[in-house]
Amino acid sequence: MQTAKRAHFPRNTTRRTIITYELRFVQEYPSQEIEDEIWQVKLGRVRILWFYDEGRIVVLSHGFLKSTRKTPEAEKSRARSALKEYREAKARHRLKILED
Repeated sequence: MQTAKRAHFPRNTTRRTIITYELRFVQEYPSQEIEDEIWQVKLGRVRILWFYDEGRIVVLSHGFLKSTRKTPEAEKSRARSALKEYREAKARHRLKILED
């Protein structure tokens, strides 16, 4: 998708990359809110957890292969951590958006 951007922000001594897309991504794929502020895209057995940023930006946390009926708590926790880290980095102006 041509509207993709990469956002880099530090996590301790390593760097994490988050892929962001405009709202069009959400409209093209079936999604559901699995808990407050965390959404899930379903692509067969593949699940991608994501959240919104201000202005029509969608931030993809991570993906996994679903093997149980419910989304595992560990996957939800990982998405919550990504949301928290993203917001903290953005608030501290440590988030750098790289245009593709």
